[in-house]
Amino acid sequence: MEKGDDRKAARSTLKNMKNRTTAHNKLAAETAEAMELAFGDHDTPAADILVIWDNYFEGLESHNQDILDLRFELKQSIDREVCAAIFAAAE
Repeated sequence: MEKGDDRKAARSTLKNMKNRTTAHNKLAAETAEAMELAFGDHDTPAADILVIWDNYFEGLESHNQDILDLRFELKQSIDREVCAAIFAAAE
């Protein structure tokens, strides 16, 4: 991809995707830790466990929507030929 505004936009979008994924991975790790603690304490009410799951799935839904939006944003910066070249290299 040649240097220019489209390249800058694509790189910025990719950086945002990476940052969003890093944040989601952190949420997943925190959720796993919270679930481990909750399941380790047999007195933990089911409602508390549901709150942990609800928070995780809310974050997951947000992450998925953000990544989808960023994917469409990326598509605006990359023309058809460059996109084909990128995905041909992945095969």
